[in-house]
Amino acid sequence: MRSLLAVVLVAASTTAASAGTYLGLGIGTAARPSGDLPATTGDGNRAGRLIAGLQLGHLSIGHVSVEATGSRFGELRRNAYAYQGTMLAADLKYSLPLGDNFEAFGRAGLERTWLSTDPSNVPDYAGNGWLLGAGFEYRFDVGATGASVFVDYERTGTTLVNQAVMTNTADEQVGIWMLGATVSL
Repeated sequence: MRSLLAVVLVAASTTAASAGTYLGLGIGTAARPSGDLPATTGDGNRAGRLIAGLQLGHLSIGHVSVEATGSRFGELRRNAYAYQGTMLAADLKYSLPLGDNFEAFGRAGLERTWLSTDPSNVPDYAGNGWLLGAGFEYRFDVGATGASVFVDYERTGTTLVNQAVMTNTADEQVGIWMLGATVSL
């Protein structure tokens, strides 16, 4: 009876390690903006990302997760105005097992971006857009929970609106490489 109980507990912990809710944190390269806004560059500081996800289950090959993310990054406009970007996103992530706990994944979703700056005579921007990302992940089995490390590239596209006059839209894309970790709850 004890052997049966031990086998059931080990099987349950393995399932818990690869499914359910997870949280993550990432640190990335400086943002690489491009688009309609003139003379916009990354500010040279690292980007960051918080992740909350829910693995929905396994398909015949791979699994699907729903994620909510919050990211921060910096930009310089005309080499004079420092903007702090905040992005909230919701996405679907599809992970494809490669073997030996490695996975490749892709994600797609919708995002909202706010760009704010300190000088009162310079307008803030905000807008909605899309995100696409792809990367690789290595999963660790750590007892009753699971953990992973990942590297990915994410590209976002946003139609920004000048918040001072609520017109003057501009399209901007931002690319960021990210290294991070997740832990299953």
